[in-house]
Amino acid sequence: MKNNSMRTKKTFMIQKCIAFALLVINCQFLIIYSNAQGIAINITGAAADNSAMLDISSSVAGPSGATGSRMGILIPRISLSSNSDVSGFNTPLATSLMVYNDGVSGLSPAGFYYWNGTQWIQAMGPQGPTGNNGAAGSTGATGLLGTGTATGNTTYWDGSQWALNSSNIYNAGGNVGIGTTSPEFKLTLDKGATTPDGGILALGTYGSGTDLSSTGAGSKLIWYPKKGAFRAGYVDGTQWNNANIGDYSTSLGHCTKANGTYSVAMGDWTTASGNYSIAMGWGTKAVGTYSLAMGSATEANGHLSVAMGLSSVANGEASVAIGRSTRANGLYSTAIGYDNTAGGIVSVAIGNGNTASGNFSTALGLITTASSYGSFTLGRYNVGGGTADSWVDTDPIFEIGIGSGTGVNAANAMTVLKNGNVGIGNINPGQKLTIEGTIGILESGTSPTYHTIFQGGNQNANITYTLPVVQASASGQLLQNDGSGVLSWAASGVPSGAVLMWAGLFNAIPSGWLLADGSAVSRSTYSNLYSAIGTTYGVGNGSTTFNLPKSSMSYGNRFQVDNSGSLTTGLVSYWDMEGNSNDLWGSSNGTNTSITFSSANGKISQGAGFNGSSSKITGTVTMPTSAYTVSAWLYWGGSGSSTSN
Repeated sequence: MKNNSMRTKKTFMIQKCIAFALLVINCQFLIIYSNAQGIAINITGAAADNSAMLDISSSVAGPSGATGSRMGILIPRISLSSNSDVSGFNTPLATSLMVYNDGVSGLSPAGFYYWNGTQWIQAMGPQGPTGNNGAAGSTGATGLLGTGTATGNTTYWDGSQWALNSSNIYNAGGNVGIGTTSPEFKLTLDKGATTPDGGILALGTYGSGTDLSSTGAGSKLIWYPKKGAFRAGYVDGTQWNNANIGDYSTSLGHCTKANGTYSVAMGDWTTASGNYSIAMGWGTKAVGTYSLAMGSATEANGHLSVAMGLSSVANGEASVAIGRSTRANGLYSTAIGYDNTAGGIVSVAIGNGNTASGNFSTALGLITTASSYGSFTLGRYNVGGGTADSWVDTDPIFEIGIGSGTGVNAANAMTVLKNGNVGIGNINPGQKLTIEGTIGILESGTSPTYHTIFQGGNQNANITYTLPVVQASASGQLLQNDGSGVLSWAASGVPSGAVLMWAGLFNAIPSGWLLADGSAVSRSTYSNLYSAIGTTYGVGNGSTTFNLPKSSMSYGNRFQVDNSGSLTTGLVSYWDMEGNSNDLWGSSNGTNTSITFSSANGKISQGAGFNGSSSKITGTVTMPTSAYTVSAWLYWGGSGSSTSN
């Protein structure tokens, strides 16, 4: 056995030596053969492919075969610490040098890597379709990121490489913080102690992107770039679904809805459905384009309408309803206050319970009604009435109400009709001024006491007076009735040219009177008198003046004494001095005589007489020096006064 064993061993060694010798011989032949074709390594003896310098193949290429018939090539296996690790290699490394990295020393994942001339690149498998190119970024140094210091730290590009940040974005267990390392909510923003200001900028493109999904109920913050819309607050249903979001709209608060373009809804249960509309408060609705609804349960339904307050409604275009339960229904109408209604075109109702139903009408006060076209009412509980949309002369245009209620309790203090008739205490005036009741005129002054009252009695027919068409021509003229109601100006009941006795002083001539002394006066100044007497008592200067009568007291065919002191024959006369008179008596044979007066206050102390056949006699009269009575004054019918010498 021992010999056999030794024999066998020798044989093995001989066989091994023979095999090695044959391999050397064979390799020599292959190398030589490769000069013409390339090197082929296989167990089949197949020649190398003409295109390959080294062609390594197994005996079986298919999916199955005998054990040992399928073999591969084994690439060197090393551990790389980074994609730039060349330690242990003879440098420089040849481009396309391939190794297998086991992924345990730093560079991962494990796999085949090749040197691209600057770094190790993982050899990848077959690639899918090429995607769109991204934006070109800055190039810089490459390398691995280091270990950060804060939990949830994220990376950023510092301009040359990716680096760990120290004050920007953190992801801590699902909560993301910007400017904070401890985000409290899913997204927490903090400007930080060293940052001068903070803010949020979210960019998007209007009209592009995915439609907002049906979000349903809940508390939400939505920025929707596709419609340029913003939402914040809480909804209990579909208020903030895509179908209820208007382009460029804003909706804030509780269950608000802004489905109009450029609309804004704020508060609780508000709706802004009109384009460019605004609804604010509780339960307000802005339906009209460019409408505004504010307060509680207000509605702005008309185009360009405004509703503010509590339960106010603006239905008309460009209408305004402000206050509580006001209604502006008419075009361009306005209702302000409590429970007012402006129904007419361009109508106004202000106060409490007023109604302006006529076009262009205004109702002010307490429960007044402006029913007539273009009418104006104020006060309370006026009568009202009239045509709302057209001008009727007999309709009221102005009313002051003083009633105590509606219907039979309504009343007007004043009514002005469209024909210009005015009624005081009368709602249907038939004249320019109709007064029902008593007229009182109070004296002037700061504390008037007395007044004049005009009070009409019971009449069975109308009484009409026609006034003069001109003003009185002189002071002191009075109105006189011609018996048929036509009034004219008259001179105090005294006609021009009248001569009356005067018991006053000689030089105290009343207004409108002249001294009957025969003097010449102006024809134009005293035209009324000139028309009455003409030139009966003298022509004056023959053109511009005329003479007044020369008055004296004359009785029978006697002599007279005028106020100049002359005596005239054929008459016997006397003077009345201070109301004392003494008859002149006696006879004369025609000789001259004289009358002498006493000096005691102008009293006559003696006299003389003569017959009518005597010739002219003259005498001298000494006029009294004190007051005396002149026999007559002449009325000329004008104003002012005259004096006598």
